[in-house]
Amino acid sequence: MKLYKDIHKHHIDNINFIDNLKNQIKSLEYRDAIGAAIDARDFNRVKELHAAANGNAAEINALNDQILFLQVQNKFLQVNEKAALFAENYPKIAAIFAPYEGRPYGEKTKEKFYNDIHAAGLSAWFSWSHNGSAAGLHIAFLNAEGYKDHGAPELFVYTRENTVFIDTDNKIRVAGAAAAISEKYTDNPAKAARNVLKAFKAYKTAVDKAGAAQKALNDILPYSMNAFNAVSDVYGLF
Repeated sequence: MKLYKDIHKHHIDNINFIDNLKNQIKSLEYRDAIGAAIDARDFNRVKELHAAANGNAAEINALNDQILFLQVQNKFLQVNEKAALFAENYPKIAAIFAPYEGRPYGEKTKEKFYNDIHAAGLSAWFSWSHNGSAAGLHIAFLNAEGYKDHGAPELFVYTRENTVFIDTDNKIRVAGAAAAISEKYTDNPAKAARNVLKAFKAYKTAVDKAGAAQKALNDILPYSMNAFNAVSDVYGLF
């Protein structure tokens, strides 16, 4: 598993590169020039610029493909960031929770966790329900400079089924919590992104073919029937 700081840098670099690609597309589409021509009511110029932009279609499509790839890759990097943050800070958190393994998670325990988490160099705060009672404890992971990175994930410790530390009986559980987070880590986000896009393309092709088949079926059916019912009736004959 890579370090959080390296994963986060990759994520931010991707965001910046996406912005650069978008600016390239903006130039290839002559958006600013078209806007100026419209303002000047020079519609011949607008037509010329649209034609020029259409001539850049292949390059624009290639840039859009790069953007989509980076956006999908960033989805995996975001999960990896959370996994890495958790793995790097888990010993601190486990040390705070471990003495209370199997004990009820009550108000006094919440307060102690709040103080101990701060003492461990993390950030913590309570969220509150609408009736004014404490609903849960947020744990934010801080970077080397001592603050939370923009967009960085956090843990939310509360008494519901999908929590990391608190089970359905409101008991503190530490064992297995690290694995529950780290199993989401993707070793090769770039490869995963390519696989997702490949699978989505195959899915879209299948959907398009299904749509075309349904249209062909509708074209030969009487108006009182529809493709879904007709196919269901046919399947029932076999």
